[in-house]
Amino acid sequence: MLSGSGGSAPQGVELRHLRYFVAVADAGTFTRAAERMYIAQPTLSQQIRRLEEMVGTLLFRRRREGVRLTEAGMVLLEESRAVLSLIDHGVSRTRQAAGIGRPRLRFAVPPHLPETLTVETASRLRSAAAEAGVEVTWMEQPLDAEFSAIRQRQADAGLGWMDPGRDGFPAPLEVMNLGEFSTRRLGSRRAPGGSSRGYRPAGAGLPGRRARPAAGQR
Repeated sequence: MLSGSGGSAPQGVELRHLRYFVAVADAGTFTRAAERMYIAQPTLSQQIRRLEEMVGTLLFRRRREGVRLTEAGMVLLEESRAVLSLIDHGVSRTRQAAGIGRPRLRFAVPPHLPETLTVETASRLRSAAAEAGVEVTWMEQPLDAEFSAIRQRQADAGLGWMDPGRDGFPAPLEVMNLGEFSTRRLGSRRAPGGSSRGYRPAGAGLPGRRARPAAGQR
């Protein structure tokens, strides 16, 4: 699962270590991460130190104001998200096969999007998800120009702004243009950067997540 210096997986690395590690990276401090994971901070700190020992390198730079990932930590964060996403997806499919669960789509919706656009997209997605038997989890969080939250597997799909000056999106995103939308129609709710240029709302997701046809359903 995680390669050590000798090409083999470090002994003792468990999924809980990866979940703790991702929680600290996302929270930026051990205190906030411990609160989110509902464990004691000393226990969390001990588990992260144990993970660093097993991997063989520091994953965080500890500072008074919080923690920052080392270069090695950035690599492990990306790999940990991928591993945890695969495990969650596998458990979900297993439950579906047993008839005790439904597919789940984590859909990110940034704050300050035009209400009409958000409501219309949400309505179409709900209808498509209901027909497909998919459970939608709504996540209100910002999406940058790279749709990083999706690429880092924090969400499966999302709705955001596509800059008309860009020539495309990094792999492995699938993007669907939902039409032109001038920021003059937004009032106080503006496109990224507060620009008055026309931006295109776009639905984006990882391949195979069903989000693309749902977000672009007409």
